[in-house]
Amino acid sequence: MIMKEWMEPIDSELPLAKAFNRIISDLELLRIMTNPRIFSDSTDKEAPFRMHNYYLTVLWERWLHGIFNRLVEWENTISTYFDEYNGSWEYYALSQRLEFIKEYGSDDEDDYNPDDTIKTTGITHEQLKYHTVFYDLYHDLLNAILNDAISVLNLHLDRTRFFQSSKPKSTIIPAMISPN
Repeated sequence: MIMKEWMEPIDSELPLAKAFNRIISDLELLRIMTNPRIFSDSTDKEAPFRMHNYYLTVLWERWLHGIFNRLVEWENTISTYFDEYNGSWEYYALSQRLEFIKEYGSDDEDDYNPDDTIKTTGITHEQLKYHTVFYDLYHDLLNAILNDAISVLNLHLDRTRFFQSSKPKSTIIPAMISPN
């Protein structure tokens, strides 16, 4: 693993990016102080503590960039929904369903006309429910939470494998959603 000494700011002028960049700037000193520079930095008695804190800065940096990028993607999806589909959930869902079947096909005979073209009329709400903008955003959110959980678990496993003597009293790991 390549150790990054400097944290990357979010490249945007949006107010959320500026707020996240202030947090990144505040974490920068911790990153610099805990970044192992020479072999002895990773073998002395303070190494587990420093490495734990270094990993936390890596997690926070990844989380701040990830959540910002995800929110921008969601804003683009919602803008497309209103701009291109006039806020019509049925129009959006029909279009997404059509694109999905074109790309991946379907095993359901009800998705095709007798001449093997994809049905575009007479589609029920039940057939559209997996192609709505809400479903797209909800599914993306669940994937993001799962991916973040897996990333955090992998980093934790890596850390414990290399620093088995390290047993920090508490761990603050960024979560995708806060209860408030």
